Amino acid sequence: MTLLISGRATPGMLSAQCVLRGFGRTLVEVVGETSIALDEAAGTVTVHFPTAIALEGEFQHVTVEPWLAWDGAAALLLARPPVVF
Repeated sequence: MTLLISGRATPGMLSAQCVLRGFGRTLVEVVGETSIALDEAAGTVTVHFPTAIALEGEFQHVTVEPWLAWDGAAALLLARPPVVF
C-alpha cells in the first residue's frame, strides 16, 4: 500500500492492515498486517507486508480494505486515500 503524507509528520509508529475478501461460492478472507516506524516522514511512504496477500480461485466480487492506525505526537495527515497495489 502506498501513502502520500501531507506536510511533515512527527515521528511515530504506523500500523497497517489490509483485508482482501473474495465473494463466490464461499467467502475467502486474507489479512496482511505490519508496523513501521516513521521519522518525520513526508511524501510517499510504501507499506510492504511480510507476506504478499492474494486470493486464489474464482470470485464474483472482490473487495480490499486498508486499515491504518497512527501513534505519534501529532496527527498523520494524508494528501489522498491509501493506494493498494
